[in-house]
Amino acid sequence: MVKKYKARPLVVEAMQYLGPENKDKVIEFLGYDPLYLRKGVELWMNTVDGPTRAKVSDWVVKESDGSYLPYNEEMFNTLYEELDND
Repeated sequence: MVKKYKARPLVVEAMQYLGPENKDKVIEFLGYDPLYLRKGVELWMNTVDGPTRAKVSDWVVKESDGSYLPYNEEMFNTLYEELDND
């Protein structure tokens, strides 16, 4: 029998990487220095899948298991909606 399912609600912490203007804040959010910055704007970080690039405007998401992954803005907006952060 085919059944319908919906994704479980998941709350994550995230920060949008804006390049040099918030690079230090993103590094602080990661909790470690990234592997390297390329061309002054690409942020390469360790992920469970190996080194992964976060480009300017990507969102860096802290997953429920404590790992970090970058998402482009379109994918981030498809998967997540902002909670009331008051």
